[in-house]
Amino acid sequence: MIVIAPTTTLRVTTAHGLELGEFVVEEQRGELVLGTFVAGVDYPSVEPLFRHFEELVEGQVLSLVDAAADAIAQLRIRVVKPDTSEPILVTDVQFYSDGPASFRFPAGVGSNRNGVQS
Repeated sequence: MIVIAPTTTLRVTTAHGLELGEFVVEEQRGELVLGTFVAGVDYPSVEPLFRHFEELVEGQVLSLVDAAADAIAQLRIRVVKPDTSEPILVTDVQFYSDGPASFRFPAGVGSNRNGVQS
């Protein structure tokens, strides 16, 4: 499992090279990482996807949330730790307009066969 220290700032990109912004880690619970997202130069091009997801969640239109989450997943969002240039694919990405954010590391990422962090 990948472990990220609180207050670490991660660069957020997409598989297509968009620079979405920065994610400041506040807490990690297993694969779930919680923090604050600060929009970057390319974020406006994908912001409607996150805004739509947020509106569905707040309106409790749960029947449409999965489709909105799938649209975000298609961006193939990655985070880059400050001590490396290698991006790490993340899932279940949620960026809310008032700052709170979260994502998950896919199970098994960063571990070898023995479960040791790599």
